[in-house]
Amino acid sequence: MTYSLENFIGKIKSPIICVIDGQKTEYEDGQALLNQKIEKYYLVSSITHSEKAIVIELEENKRVNDISWVGEEGISFF
Repeated sequence: MTYSLENFIGKIKSPIICVIDGQKTEYEDGQALLNQKIEKYYLVSSITHSEKAIVIELEENKRVNDISWVGEEGISFF
């Protein structure tokens, strides 16, 4: 199963440095990052800038499958 990042990232026109678990990857713009296939469900944990690019740090969503919605109430299984 593959995941994609939040759609707002595609609107960034500047170069991007994406940091996942301390590993940095550079992209031409937000659309290039958004087009990547990702094997885990990541959320944006911070957005900063450096001299040459926007820095987006991602962290794995640890709560991806711990809630099932019944009606309008969230029921946790863990």
